[in-house]
Amino acid sequence: MSSYPKIYSISTVGVRQHENADYLLHDVRTDFTGNNGLGKSLIADLLQLIFIPLRDEWKPGTEGLDKDDRKIETIPLERDWISHAYCFLNIEKSKGKFITIGILIPRTSRVPVRPFIVQKGDDFENKKVALKPFEQPLNSEDFIAENLHIYDLTELKRNLKKKHDIYLKDFFQREQVNEYFELLFKNHILPFDLTKEANLKSFAKVLQSFAKAKTLKITDSRSLQNFLFEDDEDIKTTFDNQKEILNQHIRNFHRADQEIKIWERKQELLEHLKGNHETYVKAKESYFSKNAHLLFKNKLEGTKAFEENEKIKNKAFDEYNNAKGTYETQCRESYAKMIEQKEICNEIRSKLEDEQPEAGKQNIEKLKLQLDKNKEFNKRLENLSSVIEQFKTLDLIKSAFDNQEKVKQQKSKLNQLRTCSHYKKFETSKWIDGCESAYEYYNQRNLFLQEKIETLKEILTLYEGKNPDSIFHWAVKQKSALTIEQETVLMAFKEIYIKKIEAKNGNKFSLNPKALLNSYERDGNGIWIVLGEVSEYFELVPKQLFNDKDKLEKAIESDREVIRNEIIVYERELRENRELNAGLIQIGLNQELIDIYINRSQIEEFEIVKFLTEENIQFIEDNFDSFSKLKTLIEESKELDDKITDIIKKTDRIESSLKENTKVLTPLLTDINELKSELQQPIDKTGLNIKEISKEQLVEMRDEREKEIRQAEKIRQSTKKKRDDSLSAFNNAKSQTYSLKLAKESSESNFNIAKRNLEEQTDLQFDELLTLGDITEETVYIFKEEFDSSEKMYQQEYMTVAATFDESKPEKKNPELYDGNGISYYSYQTLENVLCGKIGLSGLTKELNQLNTQLLTLGELQLKILTNVFGLVEKQYKTYEDTVRRLNFFFEKNKVSDAFQFKVGFESRKDINIDWIEKMKARGRVHKEGADLFTLPEDFPSNENTPENLIRNIAKKFYGSVNADTSQLLNPKFYFSLKVRMEDEKGKKNTGSGGQAYTALALLCIGRLSIVQKYQEINQGVKFIIIEELSNIDDTNFNIFPDIAKQFGYQLLTMTPKPFGSYTNDEWYLHMLVKGKQDKDRNYTPMSFFKTKFRKVELDKHIQEQNEVESIKTT
Repeated sequence: MSSYPKIYSISTVGVRQHENADYLLHDVRTDFTGNNGLGKSLIADLLQLIFIPLRDEWKPGTEGLDKDDRKIETIPLERDWISHAYCFLNIEKSKGKFITIGILIPRTSRVPVRPFIVQKGDDFENKKVALKPFEQPLNSEDFIAENLHIYDLTELKRNLKKKHDIYLKDFFQREQVNEYFELLFKNHILPFDLTKEANLKSFAKVLQSFAKAKTLKITDSRSLQNFLFEDDEDIKTTFDNQKEILNQHIRNFHRADQEIKIWERKQELLEHLKGNHETYVKAKESYFSKNAHLLFKNKLEGTKAFEENEKIKNKAFDEYNNAKGTYETQCRESYAKMIEQKEICNEIRSKLEDEQPEAGKQNIEKLKLQLDKNKEFNKRLENLSSVIEQFKTLDLIKSAFDNQEKVKQQKSKLNQLRTCSHYKKFETSKWIDGCESAYEYYNQRNLFLQEKIETLKEILTLYEGKNPDSIFHWAVKQKSALTIEQETVLMAFKEIYIKKIEAKNGNKFSLNPKALLNSYERDGNGIWIVLGEVSEYFELVPKQLFNDKDKLEKAIESDREVIRNEIIVYERELRENRELNAGLIQIGLNQELIDIYINRSQIEEFEIVKFLTEENIQFIEDNFDSFSKLKTLIEESKELDDKITDIIKKTDRIESSLKENTKVLTPLLTDINELKSELQQPIDKTGLNIKEISKEQLVEMRDEREKEIRQAEKIRQSTKKKRDDSLSAFNNAKSQTYSLKLAKESSESNFNIAKRNLEEQTDLQFDELLTLGDITEETVYIFKEEFDSSEKMYQQEYMTVAATFDESKPEKKNPELYDGNGISYYSYQTLENVLCGKIGLSGLTKELNQLNTQLLTLGELQLKILTNVFGLVEKQYKTYEDTVRRLNFFFEKNKVSDAFQFKVGFESRKDINIDWIEKMKARGRVHKEGADLFTLPEDFPSNENTPENLIRNIAKKFYGSVNADTSQLLNPKFYFSLKVRMEDEKGKKNTGSGGQAYTALALLCIGRLSIVQKYQEINQGVKFIIIEELSNIDDTNFNIFPDIAKQFGYQLLTMTPKPFGSYTNDEWYLHMLVKGKQDKDRNYTPMSFFKTKFRKVELDKHIQEQNEVESIKTT
């Protein structure tokens, strides 16, 4: 079974126990086995850390005696030269296409874990561009330099780019880690979006529960709910969006009720005030009209005297205006000439400045820099011309450079080999014949030597009589000759005792050794040793020691010395083989190094070309065509040098002309500013068209106009004097009429005020009234007393009415009713408009009818909002209930110990049930008019009574004992609890053994990923199950997990002291971890196998066989 994406392998670099290891993972099942303390649990911890690279969320699977030993910073090997470790996964996205994800693990808690992603492309920022896979999976060697130094991230990025042309991006701090999560999800490496806090915590708990970390409390309902179900933000969002609308509906009802009462009061008071206002208006019209007629008569008399005096003044004023007009004309003419002169000067300056850029200092410096750059470029072309002449083409130059760089590396490796302390032994070893053959030879030879040494030491132990109670020692003391058959029996049981010993597994003894020596039957070149009802066949010993009793001791002593010498020789050879192998591995021995050694003569004789450097090759490639143009480039540099000299001479001439032009322009600008103040609307534009005129012609025009301007200024100054004299005469005439003007203005002002008061404060117009010829001040006074009395009465009642209502109270200072100082305007109509609006008193009845109609719809509107919101709560509640039902169906199909079903109980609350929502809907449908659920006075929104309180009060109507807040009532999880149990087919509860409990917990985690997780059918990504501490699980429970893995597309990883087998024809990978003897923190290289029920093959050999089959199929 093969599905993508999948985890192709997991690798460690500098990690405790594992050091530098690469573990291939099977599509379905991979077992990690070995004794305790070899790092099986660490594999699970590392997988968790790759997908949850956050210290606060990560929890180790086991704690050990000291919790500090299980911290992240203890994962790297504790060595002075190791500051960090790596762990990474090769994710096979499709057949032969890989993306690598992993983590840098620091040895200090002060540095965060750094996740990273490796891909073929270099674009990690554009979320719309998918990560690009590469074709060769990475291994631990890619993270280690030749000197065995573990790369830091900067070095690693450089090495991966150089070696494989792939790119690495690491992620730092929480915000960037979210980018890492987003890339994993959007590129279908993980089927979960871990940027969501709920998904992150649930997935972390799943991984930790697989690894037996105690972060998931399945006996706590709230913890179990949060683990199984994500929070649904749609309900809260919908409520928040509708809350203000609901609040407004409630507020509108109570506002309408208050408005009805206020309208009735306004109608009563305004009708009485209106009568007093009409009396007040009539008295005001009588007083203001009589007063206006009296003051109009006074105005006519004052005007006549003033007009006669004005005729005298106007004559002097006309003379002044004539002089003034002539002067203004002369000012405009002089100003126009000056503006033209200014434009000419500016154009001269502009033309000079146009010549400046080429002659300017900045341009000269720029040209000098260009000249220096050209000379330097030409010099480099001359230096590298020899390379062009030698190799001719760019391809040959690059080829020569690549070959030279390769030879440099070969020389370095050859020098490293020669400086090795084992170089002389290497030259005489099998290694020079080939790496693979030598590796095979020395492996076989060392195994042979180890077995030989152990056998000889066992014989030597017998010869030296270290076990006086053994049957061998008994035979020696007998000093009797033995037949070859008897000696074969003796050698077969040489270590057993001749007395009864401790009852212990494997111990053997015989109380009748003599009878034992004769318990055999001869058969060909061997014997059958008879042991009661059992016989065992042994071949005859190749050499006899006990055939001559007189020479027995001498034979044993001679054989013993020979064995000692053989042990010394074999141990020396084994030690030398290992030292040579270790020394060569230290310098990176491989077939490439052996080939370098074989070709050392050609490598040493190779001559290095000095100019063949990477920088020079790049220069040649960028400028290859320039070499053929070198002569032309040198000539161009000389021309540029001459041009710079000419520009410097031209600069001096331009500076002199600019100074001469400035000498004319500076005083001209001063005259223009002075003359401009004399003009009302000075015109600063001219009609000159001088752009095409040459600079020399412009200079002639400038000099001629300067003379014209001087002559015009003399005439203008003469006219100015005449104007000033006329103005003085006008002012003298004006001063004689001042007193008459004051009298006229006073009478006009008094009349205008009276007329304005009449027309502004009454509906009368003065011009439409008949003239009253006999009006006197006494008559006006009588009308004023009547007006003051009616005004006082009206204003007092007006203020009483205004103070009665909130919108017209004096302290509110309504600008329609009061001025800025808070003084009332006393306008009846304005007060009516403010209090009644556009409807007025006549439209009040219709307005009240509309408000009552609106009340009838408020209940339905509120019910609709609450139905929509709590309909989502009901829907989510049912979804949770259905999910638990599907989970239990999954548990029923996968029973613990093939007999017990793990169950999640879904229990509704007793004190408040989800059915209160349906009851609320039914109640609302009945009460559509009048007071109902939503219109009680105590539910009116305020600081205490809000939509939240409204909802809480409605719930209390159906379940009075519950005092739940709105957030709880809107949470579907509030209405039920979850309980777990394990029971047999008859429903009897089973507390379960440790293995059964762990199996149940693992099934719950698998259910969370496969049954509960949203969109898991369409969200692709790697899926894996980690089953740890399988020593507590029997075969029946174990066999559940491979079946589930195949059913849901998981990769199963197991950690157990002893490997499990299989009752089916399934295949899997097995990695056996072997404890290191010399270093307790570093295991030996793991032994990895391909396994089936009947077959066990070394994994490397199996992979090779598979590749050969694939190659044949392809061919």
